[in-house]
Amino acid sequence: MWAERSEDESEREMGMFKRSLAVLPSLVIATLMAACSTGGTKGADTEPRGGSQPPKAQAEPVTLQFYHTSTGVTVDKFMEDYGNAIKKKFPHVTPVFTPLEKGNTLPDMIAAGKTIDILWSSIGHLHGNLLEYGLQYDISELVKKYKYDLNRFEPTSIEMMRQAANGGIYGLPIGNSSAAMFYNKDLFDKFGVAYPKDGMTWDETYELAKRMTRTEGGKQYRGMTFSFQHMALLNPFSLPHVDPTTDKATFSSDAKWARFTENYLRFNRIPGNEVDAKQMLLAYQSAVFFDEKISAMHATLSGGNPWAAPNMDMIDVVTLPTFKELPGVGPQGYPYYFYVTSMSKHKEQSFEVIAYLGSDEFQMERSKKGFISSLDNPDVHKAFGTESPYFQGKKLNLKALVPEKLAKPAPKTKYQSIADAKLLASWYEMVQGKKDINTGLGQAAEATDKVIETEKGKAKK
Repeated sequence: MWAERSEDESEREMGMFKRSLAVLPSLVIATLMAACSTGGTKGADTEPRGGSQPPKAQAEPVTLQFYHTSTGVTVDKFMEDYGNAIKKKFPHVTPVFTPLEKGNTLPDMIAAGKTIDILWSSIGHLHGNLLEYGLQYDISELVKKYKYDLNRFEPTSIEMMRQAANGGIYGLPIGNSSAAMFYNKDLFDKFGVAYPKDGMTWDETYELAKRMTRTEGGKQYRGMTFSFQHMALLNPFSLPHVDPTTDKATFSSDAKWARFTENYLRFNRIPGNEVDAKQMLLAYQSAVFFDEKISAMHATLSGGNPWAAPNMDMIDVVTLPTFKELPGVGPQGYPYYFYVTSMSKHKEQSFEVIAYLGSDEFQMERSKKGFISSLDNPDVHKAFGTESPYFQGKKLNLKALVPEKLAKPAPKTKYQSIADAKLLASWYEMVQGKKDINTGLGQAAEATDKVIETEKGKAKK
């Protein structure tokens, strides 16, 4: 697996793996969003600031405590990515970061009375962390006070936050991600097949996968691997897993789920590209592409940096294939946000800091280092990777990492993780032929609804 990932992707994947173990205890694990429209970001609370400089709060010495909802971020990494830049911009601010580890989980921090001023997480961790523990704080008044221009951000990232905050704003999107299709140039060269291209449909990709699935020299090569759970999370049909109005799973109530699922199942019916129980896990699907290098194409989250790992010169990327009924529509975005928490005693100073992290200045520097920006700014995106050693001397199709047209974000609810687990468990059985699609999706919906009702019952006690 590659050395660097976007902020929450590896933890998101690990969480999905753990949930899959709950329904498949015999498996052994080997290892990453319709309340208002995009136009809702416009209005009196988003008047242009005439630039990207952050607001000015009182320049009194202050210590701000940061917390991330995923493991793997060290104090040194925090300082390298954010802390040093914050200290340089605001000499009066002392940023302190507490890593997520045993004894420092979010419940541990809250139980110990430790204040967290700024918490950050992907959109996928919003409900299970910020909202679960009542740490949300609507920064709309601060946005108004400082005339902070939310229109500078990629529109769907603000729409997602509006959905989660019932029209308010809990945090600012500081980075983004989506999904793309990586491919192994060496394998396409080996078999004399033309490389994949941007803008392919899933039908075209399916035919290509059949050509690339073959046995050579006693070795089985796979035409296509993918992360089904991330494909579902970012589906271009904008299908929510749970209806936010009824709190019922949508898997059997919306026929587009069957269309979506059948698209991926067919790849694992290609002779030579079938999978057993273990091979369905994302750990295996990723490993055969990035580590074993026997998969020709791999569809997954795009926010990682596969070029950071050794011996990855054979990788390039194209846009995630599209459904023919959705021409030009890519997957949804998967941004991460920095939130000012309700417990912070330094809300204005905290807002000042996250406003800076969303500034053109900071985002430009992050983009140059190879991090996908959350801004709707072509100049910032053009600078992507220009100062990263992993991209030097390489002609890579980096524009494919985020599609030109992201799908409208599907609303997330507090029951998202429940629905994720039940859909994944059903997928395991459908892909092995144990259930047909309609039965599998129907049972996933029933199982989800049952757990949601149980959770609601507990909440009433």
